[in-house]
Amino acid sequence: MKIYVKSSESILASSFNRARAHMNRELCAFITAFRDSDESGNPYSLKEKRQRNKELEREIKSSGLTYVKAKGGFIENAGTTNAVRVEEETFCVINNRYAPNDFIKLAIHWCGMFDQDAVLVTEPNPIRRSDGHPDAGKPIDIIGRYYDKHGNVEMEFHNASVKDAEEFFTNLYGKDFVLSSTDIHATESRQIYSVSGRVMAARDFKCKYPELVDIEE
Repeated sequence: MKIYVKSSESILASSFNRARAHMNRELCAFITAFRDSDESGNPYSLKEKRQRNKELEREIKSSGLTYVKAKGGFIENAGTTNAVRVEEETFCVINNRYAPNDFIKLAIHWCGMFDQDAVLVTEPNPIRRSDGHPDAGKPIDIIGRYYDKHGNVEMEFHNASVKDAEEFFTNLYGKDFVLSSTDIHATESRQIYSVSGRVMAARDFKCKYPELVDIEE
């Protein structure tokens, strides 16, 4: 995977602040179904690319997870008389229903299903301090990890931000990508960190994704 140097903060990234609020509390997965061509090298048409993202959104909806659908884009043929802005849809999926490890398995599953190079998963890292500290338990760091479709961690970094999500999609598209608008699709949250909540989360995940239950972490 090509890693691009971070560009200056995008003004449009402020429109993705709702995702940032979730990144502070829950695991999030940033993913798209975008690909230029299939495994044989045959290019996808614009209609086919959009159809792939519709199929990914159906998979996300079926999971019962909250997600943010973000529209963004890049300039094709930048610097030429044929320059045109290309819009793409991307997704930030928020873990409000499953155990953290199961959520990561699902994100990796979608990565493979749509033949992506990677999926970006962010995870808030709680403070390791005494209970008496006023900031105890509050996230001070958001860890970002690039997982490939086989579940390998390609890269890990700290203090993940919305800008890192833009950079992630820039890596996938191969062009400077900026977010422009968002639409949140909220579902009922489950207390996945209580004992009873974890039991329900594990049961529901096993019923919905039995093929993923026995995958090694």
